[in-house]
Amino acid sequence: MSQISIPQALQIAIEHHGAGRLPEAESIYRQVLAVEPRNPDALHLLGLISTAGGNYPVAIDLISRAIAIGPPNPAYFGNFGETLRLAGRNEEALDACRRAVALNPNFAGPYNSIGLILFQQGQVDQAIAAYRRALEIQPAFPEALSNLGDALAKTGQLQESIAHYQAAIRLNPNAPSAHNNLGIAYAKLGREAESLAEFQAAVRANPRDIDALLNLASHHADRRQNQQAFNAYQAVLAVDPNRAEAYSGLAATLKAAERPDGAIAAYEKALSLRPANAIDHGNLGLCYRDRGQPVEAVAELRKAVQYDPALSHAHSGLIVTLFLIPGTTRRQVQDEQRAWYDHFAAPLAGAVVPNTNDRNPDRKLRVGYVSPDLREHPVGRFMLPLLAAHDRAGFEVACYSSDAAPDIVSEQLRAQCDLWRNVKDLDDTQLAQQIRDDKIDVLVDLVMHTGNNRLLTFARKPAPVQVSYLAYAGGTGLPTMDYRITDSFIDPPGEGDDAPYERPWRLPDCFWCYAPGVATPQPNPLPALSAGHITFASLSHIAKFSPAALECWAELLKRIPASRLRLHIPPGWSQNRALGIFQKAGIDLNRLIFVKHLKIEEYFVSYHHVDISLDPFPYAGGTTTCDALWMGVPVVSMSGELPTSRSGLSLLSAIGMEELVARSPEEYLRIAVSLANDLPRLASLRQELRGRMQSSPLTNAPRFVGNLEGAFREMWRKWCSRSSGV
Repeated sequence: MSQISIPQALQIAIEHHGAGRLPEAESIYRQVLAVEPRNPDALHLLGLISTAGGNYPVAIDLISRAIAIGPPNPAYFGNFGETLRLAGRNEEALDACRRAVALNPNFAGPYNSIGLILFQQGQVDQAIAAYRRALEIQPAFPEALSNLGDALAKTGQLQESIAHYQAAIRLNPNAPSAHNNLGIAYAKLGREAESLAEFQAAVRANPRDIDALLNLASHHADRRQNQQAFNAYQAVLAVDPNRAEAYSGLAATLKAAERPDGAIAAYEKALSLRPANAIDHGNLGLCYRDRGQPVEAVAELRKAVQYDPALSHAHSGLIVTLFLIPGTTRRQVQDEQRAWYDHFAAPLAGAVVPNTNDRNPDRKLRVGYVSPDLREHPVGRFMLPLLAAHDRAGFEVACYSSDAAPDIVSEQLRAQCDLWRNVKDLDDTQLAQQIRDDKIDVLVDLVMHTGNNRLLTFARKPAPVQVSYLAYAGGTGLPTMDYRITDSFIDPPGEGDDAPYERPWRLPDCFWCYAPGVATPQPNPLPALSAGHITFASLSHIAKFSPAALECWAELLKRIPASRLRLHIPPGWSQNRALGIFQKAGIDLNRLIFVKHLKIEEYFVSYHHVDISLDPFPYAGGTTTCDALWMGVPVVSMSGELPTSRSGLSLLSAIGMEELVARSPEEYLRIAVSLANDLPRLASLRQELRGRMQSSPLTNAPRFVGNLEGAFREMWRKWCSRSSGV
């Protein structure tokens, strides 16, 4: 230091500092201070190095000492303000930044810091003014451009925000936050390809940028691109192994991929990091349900509602889960539905206003269907024949879809609609207003209490007539729901007829209208004739495989000693539970064949290996029952107290085979054993069942739709005859 002057040393240090050689710069600053402890420039610049390293207390001490030495320097105050902001001391930071611009009104940096503080405090318009002032002074200021983009996006000015993000990126192509936030803006506008490209650019700019990685993962997850989402969440955890939301996202991805064990482990890890997170408790409950543990699921779903009493979807999930627990009574379900209504929907009574639709009973009606499942999904498949056959002279059809990843079924459904709206980004209030604006006369809920439901839209009564249908056999318990579509098998006459709301409207034939939705192979000859043994199967979701059903099927294998059983259960906890039940019953485990999730075409082919299908209980199958019958496979079912247990009764009665429906486990076994011991009958059914379905009301779409739309017309006439328009 003795060979050069203090100003020369500082100049060398500043060159190191500007080039990013911070250790070299820091060493020289400290040498200067050893000689001249009150050198304000050295104190200030050494403070900036501490700021860059995140050591804010040291930085604040150093820069405040520089300021105290004087004279007043706008750069000192500006950088002091930014350091205070980063340390979370916003009011002091604002004071310092305002001192800086008072000393130098053309100092852009403090205006940017002021904008950041005001934005954080919710003063968005004032933040926008501060950013604009910074850019008046310094137009080529990438951080201010990006921050202004954030503020404009917050106020809904997405196009202008995009222009500012793009300007920031032109100045600094490797700015991850600008790319990330531009991706968010594109996503809000539905520009998915551009959104994805920006999230990817943000990750390329900084592979350790957690926000960008989380957005990239969420983008893939919303579109059911499970492997890509999985990889992105894993990348987050590689950067921060304690990032709870990454474990939650990873769990959701594993759940979507039908890997409940991994999903449960991930949710449990997330909850170990944030134990009171209601959404994670709710999703953990759904994972327990997905692997056949409904009691444990209910416990977690109740925790979710306890931690967040506004979490209506968790309480809805609890209601649906009750259907899976043997012994659940209709009264228990109704009590839980009432509790849901009292807590979530009753406070919305003030949002119900009189409908102003034209009260002509015979005019063309507008029917709206609401669902997130208008895609390759059981709901989407059942809607295909319904929409294709609707009476275009008497009815207009609108669909309100909230699916982020439309597929070929979505496009087929959309082609059959007069109006298709993607309402994923609308909240319940906005959706209700959209439905009112569309002048929907009859609004049909296809979701009920299942996932991503819009019951709080229906609670606002946006349409004169509201109807629940299809998600499951049963109701919602919502007083603003006028009717629920059913049939006389699911709801025998007399049950619920005196209800003040959501009254059962029984279709004359059947609750269902079936079409396979894809090209399917013809039924093959009875497999047992070549295999030398009977093969039973149940290809329903594992959530429906109650221990009581598994125990019954184990007894069935005992009574038909050479038989085999195919089950849709992936490896893991659920499969191990099943193995334990069959092993305890003394069944050779080699007689069990476990199948994973199959693509739909492969799934239909798999019935070529099945002689008899076994309907689970107490929650009976619907789609899988139809699919089995279509492939020539008879289905043994058991009817119980709840409507959800009577799907098999409805379907089998529709094709004249109600003799396959039991009322007790012993009768269920007797029917299955009788079938298994009658190969000629099985062989005959193999060739007859598809034709029987095709000649039945179950696949007669024009007849079904005529009955359904006739019901809508009669409901409408009843509404028109009332004195009130609500």
